[in-house]
Amino acid sequence: MSKAAIEFDPVSPNFDRDFYPNIKTMREQCRAYRHEGTLIPAVSVFRHADVVPMLQDWENWSSGRSEIMKKRGFGIASIMVGDDPPDHTRYRKLMAPFFMPVSVNSFDEIISSEIDVAMEKCLNAGEIDLVEDFAGPIVNGLICKICGIPDEDREFIRSKAMLVAAHYGKGLFWKEPNPEIEAIIAKVGWEFGFYFIQHVEVLKKSKTPSILSTLSEQLAEPREIAAICALMIAAGLETTTNMIVHGMQELIRHPLQMAKLRGDNGLMNSAIEEMFRYRGTLRRHERVAVHDSKIDDVAINAGDSVILWNASANRDPAVFDRPEEFLIDRSPNRHIAFGSGIHTCLGIVMARAEMRLTFQRLLDATLTIEETRGHESYESYGNGVMDVAKRYSVKLVG
Repeated sequence: MSKAAIEFDPVSPNFDRDFYPNIKTMREQCRAYRHEGTLIPAVSVFRHADVVPMLQDWENWSSGRSEIMKKRGFGIASIMVGDDPPDHTRYRKLMAPFFMPVSVNSFDEIISSEIDVAMEKCLNAGEIDLVEDFAGPIVNGLICKICGIPDEDREFIRSKAMLVAAHYGKGLFWKEPNPEIEAIIAKVGWEFGFYFIQHVEVLKKSKTPSILSTLSEQLAEPREIAAICALMIAAGLETTTNMIVHGMQELIRHPLQMAKLRGDNGLMNSAIEEMFRYRGTLRRHERVAVHDSKIDDVAINAGDSVILWNASANRDPAVFDRPEEFLIDRSPNRHIAFGSGIHTCLGIVMARAEMRLTFQRLLDATLTIEETRGHESYESYGNGVMDVAKRYSVKLVG
């Protein structure tokens, strides 16, 4: 396919609005695409058959990030997700026990309590913002509780996580420096680092049990403690918040699927997996080429950033039947919304629990869930590489 026939710019003004048509066109027309003029040499890959093996092969497609790439992404929270073994293995072994099913099951009571508070505020309250009034407080509440963060600091945590989510990942596609956004990410990293180093010391002195106090006993350097804390917030807060919002948006957009789910609670787990496949928050993963290689006629040079579009792979007709349809009883559903290989998201079990309990409660407590402003009900932050809702105006009627 000639370069003139393809225009693929994830930071262009209209890219986010037309994301799925854009990504479908790319998947159909080419396996790989080299971005022209970007500050960091970058190649995008779209098809399931290419994306999954590359996610799983860390020796040839590295997760290691340079300092400049970290500044334009998660900042200090790039720890572990921006590492290969052995560092990745060490950090993952430290964190994994807290996110296994037996541990996550103990969070159900906290999740349910946060849902209770949100439902009391939002049910039959007229127009609400599903982002700020409902989903955000539930997910933020859980993260803060298990990390021992006091209630008065919740707004600080949420506001900083939103800043990262609004800009995350776009730096890979910049064609000129953007010091303003880099400064925002750097400032959030500094503020998170300062806060969490102090917070962990408070937890130690008070002997307050939490994930962070336990982790801090196994990490010697304050930098590591701050980075792990920031990663838990960056990776766990806005991702699930937006999954709740966008999962509900798809149910509202597909009333027959909503009615089917209301009529059969046994479909809840498969419905949640379909939400992950169809509308996953993280649209792409990033790797760095270790060696020179080629996909069709697209050369990939050692050191190039390689963008693996899991959102495209999750709608690949070579793997999924009727991939552009939202079907809550889809089976099998081999989506890769949480990645694949050694970097598969540790929070997958917790995200499923949050989604299951939240949607079960929403459907049990309501007769209808309606948008209140028609097509103007939803507003996005416009981050083409991460699906981030700014507002979603709805009404929960019990």
